[in-house]
Amino acid sequence: MTGVGVAAELEPDARTAIVGMACRYPGAADLDGFWRLLVRGAVAATEVEPDDTPARQPAAGRHVPRGYFLDDIAGFDAEYFGLTDLEAEATDPGFRIFLECAHTALLDAGHEHRTGRGSVGVFAGASRSPYGTQHVARNRRLAELFSETEIQNRNEPDFLAGTAAHRLGLDGPGVVVASLCSTSLVAVHLACQAIRSGDCDLALAGAVDLTRVRPGGYRSAGDGMLSVTGHCRSFDASADGTVLSSGTGVVVLRGLADALADGDHIYAVIHGSAVTNDGAARPNFTTPTWDGQAASMRRALTRAGVTAASLGYVECHAPGTPVGDLVEVTALEMVFREQGVTTPGACLIGSVKPNIGHAGVAAGVAGLIKAALMVHHGVVPPTANFTKPNPDLGLVSGPFTVATGCTAWPAGDGPRRALVGSVGAGGTNAHVVIEQPPPRPADQPGPGSAAQLLPLSGRTPAAVAALRSGLEEHLGAGSAPLGDVAFTLQRGRHHDTYRVAVVAATAGTGGARAVASFTGPLPAARVVRRPRVVFLFPGLGVEYAGMGRELYDTYPVYRRHLDECLAALRPHVAGDLDGYLGGASGPALPGAGPGSTRAESPGAAVTLPALFAVEVATARLWTSWGIRPSAMLGHSAGEYAAAVVAGWLELPAAARTVAARSALLDRAGVTVQASRVTDAGHSPLLEPTVPHLAEVTDGPAPRLPRVPVVSTVTGDWLTDDDALDTGYWVRQLRAPVRFHAAARRALATAEVFVEVGPGQTLTGLVETVAEDDGGRVPLAVPTIHRRGESVATLSALARLWCHGVEPDWRGVWTGRQGRRVPLLGYPYQRRQYLAVADDDAGCPAPAALLTEVDTSKGRFDD
Repeated sequence: MTGVGVAAELEPDARTAIVGMACRYPGAADLDGFWRLLVRGAVAATEVEPDDTPARQPAAGRHVPRGYFLDDIAGFDAEYFGLTDLEAEATDPGFRIFLECAHTALLDAGHEHRTGRGSVGVFAGASRSPYGTQHVARNRRLAELFSETEIQNRNEPDFLAGTAAHRLGLDGPGVVVASLCSTSLVAVHLACQAIRSGDCDLALAGAVDLTRVRPGGYRSAGDGMLSVTGHCRSFDASADGTVLSSGTGVVVLRGLADALADGDHIYAVIHGSAVTNDGAARPNFTTPTWDGQAASMRRALTRAGVTAASLGYVECHAPGTPVGDLVEVTALEMVFREQGVTTPGACLIGSVKPNIGHAGVAAGVAGLIKAALMVHHGVVPPTANFTKPNPDLGLVSGPFTVATGCTAWPAGDGPRRALVGSVGAGGTNAHVVIEQPPPRPADQPGPGSAAQLLPLSGRTPAAVAALRSGLEEHLGAGSAPLGDVAFTLQRGRHHDTYRVAVVAATAGTGGARAVASFTGPLPAARVVRRPRVVFLFPGLGVEYAGMGRELYDTYPVYRRHLDECLAALRPHVAGDLDGYLGGASGPALPGAGPGSTRAESPGAAVTLPALFAVEVATARLWTSWGIRPSAMLGHSAGEYAAAVVAGWLELPAAARTVAARSALLDRAGVTVQASRVTDAGHSPLLEPTVPHLAEVTDGPAPRLPRVPVVSTVTGDWLTDDDALDTGYWVRQLRAPVRFHAAARRALATAEVFVEVGPGQTLTGLVETVAEDDGGRVPLAVPTIHRRGESVATLSALARLWCHGVEPDWRGVWTGRQGRRVPLLGYPYQRRQYLAVADDDAGCPAPAALLTEVDTSKGRFDD
């Protein structure tokens, strides 16, 4: 096995990344189960009861009591995909299974959330099923509810891509592909072309085949098409035919450059692909030719800019038929020898079909998913059912060796590279060249706290509980950095009605413990509608040395706005603002001068401007996260910060006024303590300072629109007349704080209150006012706690999200880099949906969802 050689010459934006995958095949309910099946070399076929019933056609041969079967084809979570029970019952099981698989692939890619993912296309194919005609149309109840056209829309393969686009919100091309057994790999080829041409930014490609779902075996004429023994033995001397199966597989594709820039998880990179047809060279319609297959292989390699010598593995179609295996290996040998590869055993070959059977239109994508996992993990699984090479294939002296045993696949001098092939019974050949993705840049430690917010949501409480349990197990395994898990959950997933969230302060098993220790109700909340939010700005008495420092070190948006506020305040403040905000023991902020004392209580001349700056920066941080208040309410001096954030006051003017006010408080000898009552600054002691404050106070900013502010001077909405009156802002220093009246006004207009400053004084006051008035107690959320500012801030965001306040997660990640990582899938709450034909309709029983293959009407050698 070489796996090294000429590097691809294509630019990154001409290549396509596989960023997500999902599948469901016999013996493998999901992607992880599929990989476990492969590395064990397991065979998913099962024995069934013999059937001695004579065949409808004598040429069909004898019954083979063995097969590959898909579990739970009738199970479906109709509610999740927006279908009623009757609509689900009238929809082909293959459509339903494909919907789940496509959705799971988007989850695996971290691109379920529609915001910012761009246009998404879907290229898909399906086998034809008798479900619509033999079950739905012959069920009187369903036939009365749904027209013939509606039944066709829910069951005919032509409608699969449109159904997926409709139910999953995909707005790119929706294309149905049909080339028999090469359908799904042709879909991948077309999806790559659509991405390169700009028709879509992401694309789903795959297929579903429910040709054989009844656990009742099949009939074989013993002519080499269907195995007489019930064993699919690719390349083996005892191979006697293929065994049909069912399944579905979907890959999510994206341009490599975009995937790398956006932090996507990449399983493999598609370097090139090609599709050809055998044309008139075929001896009959279903028998393949090596010339047509070799042409497809050459073209794929050429488009990839690589040679056969660089391939370490070929995932073959290899159905286990005498003609099919011989033609494919001959074509491969032609191409390899043309390109100078003659060393015996230079390249490994294998096939997934002995593991899961021949999955028809979904066979090609099964091979692609297998090969992508191989280059991703650096492991070559064994070829199941292989004991001795078929002498007709020339494997002993040729450049190929069948993979046996589970072996490591090191990258060597170049990336791991593989060729994947798929052949259709109508002569359409498809080949794809894939390779190991480029290494991700080394993780860069982010600034500030390691705390992460992990949001989980589902359509039902049971789904949320299952997600919580699955996340705990996933985090306990430590398979991904906690920050990447948070990034994927926040930005990569759709947020459903039932929600729960937890803040994990540490990585690894600490994250698992945080999830396990969550003690809130499950679900935490059911979101009915988006609530209105009020920002609360506290006054003096809640401040502390170093307040906001952790936010300053963690969030660039907060840092930028705090620096802006301090720049506006410094010319008017005599004390050391930067030293005070740096903390009592930590380093001062960058603007601190020499000899900074970082005193715990330097007086109102410093603490009030510092609190003003922290509140403005905190509010700006929250608005950058998409939390848009419908109103603001400030207690005492907090009203100045509220007026700035709401757009009523310009920052420079407000900074000058706040600095003057703080100096006057010190001059008057006023001390302020945290209290749940009006702050001591509003007292007759300040009467002599009022004229001095009037000299430096400006009116409101001439900007529109402004966010409404509730005045604590009047207890009502701040009006233009009051705001334009300089005297109002002077009286604001001296007049009693009418917070209860102001809170009542705000409570009448909003359901959520967020305290954008240290402590929880105002949130407690708002709750008390609501309780005293006998009204509904709102969600009141503090955001800054001195014993863990980042954890407190993220916990506040978690509570808001759980109650329906939708953040802009892109804003939450401003200045920080996250990566998408594969996480647990959605725990679908499946129910059984299977249309039963009325007994007198003369159609098969509901279990007979089987398309019989008539072996007397031609060969099936692909």
